[in-house]
Amino acid sequence: YDSAEGLGKKLILTCFLGSRDPRAIPVFARTLDNEQGMKLRLTAASGLAGWNIRRGVAELVRLLDSEEVLPQPARMMYVRDNAQEHFRNANARKRWGFRFKEVAQSIGRRTDLSADEKATLFVAEIRKWFAENEHRFPDWKLGDPLPEVSAGDNNQPTDE
Repeated sequence: YDSAEGLGKKLILTCFLGSRDPRAIPVFARTLDNEQGMKLRLTAASGLAGWNIRRGVAELVRLLDSEEVLPQPARMMYVRDNAQEHFRNANARKRWGFRFKEVAQSIGRRTDLSADEKATLFVAEIRKWFAENEHRFPDWKLGDPLPEVSAGDNNQPTDE
């Protein structure tokens, strides 16, 4: 990874993301430490969040109100939209407990708010949820032991 550039780094992170191999955790962490490119940061944050690691979840939450446009091609134009999708998918897969549908419907019914105000309020609700729940996510640091996975679980991170 360290000797790769641009697309090579993105491909390596994507392969690690798909592999669910715990040896990817230090690579994801170093990516957040050293990379400024949003595609790399989003992938690394999603990878750490997939292991329930606080730093990954925190990075996704931090990016929820980013106005930055991703370099194209990208699935969605804005960093914030990608961060929200990564957060929503991890929340559902890992059963974190943020009630996307309930919160979105509650905010959506408000006629006193513009679309931008609703989006801002939705992000504020996610931030509030994370502030109340961040203690549930391990504060993994480089050098800490990697999670153990058994051959029978297809290298899937646990939901705990």
